[in-house]
Amino acid sequence: MLMKSISLPLLFLTLPLALPVLAQSEGEGVGLVVVSPGEVEANDEQVERLLRQMADAGDAQAQFRLAKVYFVRAVRDRDKDMMHEVVYLLEQSSEQEYGEALAFLGYLHMSGTIVAKNRSRAVYLWKRASRQGVALAQYNLGVYYASKRTRADDRVAMEFYDAAYRAGLVAAAQNIEYMQRQGRAGAMRERIVVARPGEQSYQGGVSLASTRQE
Repeated sequence: MLMKSISLPLLFLTLPLALPVLAQSEGEGVGLVVVSPGEVEANDEQVERLLRQMADAGDAQAQFRLAKVYFVRAVRDRDKDMMHEVVYLLEQSSEQEYGEALAFLGYLHMSGTIVAKNRSRAVYLWKRASRQGVALAQYNLGVYYASKRTRADDRVAMEFYDAAYRAGLVAAAQNIEYMQRQGRAGAMRERIVVARPGEQSYQGGVSLASTRQE
């Protein structure tokens, strides 16, 4: 694998520890990743040792959880070796089709963080994660296709945003509304109505899944 120096222009670690960290660049179709700095504090040495043991034994979930802990710490300390360990753990977890690891690894490839930028690889990983219902992967695919700004790609983007929204990712609803305001949902028979907080999803409207024109 091609490795390169740490480059994290899209990551912001200034939020309170209780909040997730969001990194995205929709204009370039990079997408979004969520990590929690609080995970570092939440994992004491004993828990981390247990995660390490489980990860070394091949547990995909432990590999992913440990990768997130290491990622936050590596960003904080600018630790190249730990960054490389993050990639290794994510790849090990992804080989077992662990959806969240696939989504995270896809973001690294799309943004060129740690590894060489490879958009086709990122899309491939996100699609694998999307098939497992991972909302972040679906959202990121929406960002990717929306960045192409063609009618056909807009349609694909809206379908992925729809799936991410139905999986509970609010940011996808905001992007759906944005594309509607731009008149970029013209391929649909009806306008999607995004529910407000507390309302039933798609109340008074239709979802993209039910309006595809095969």
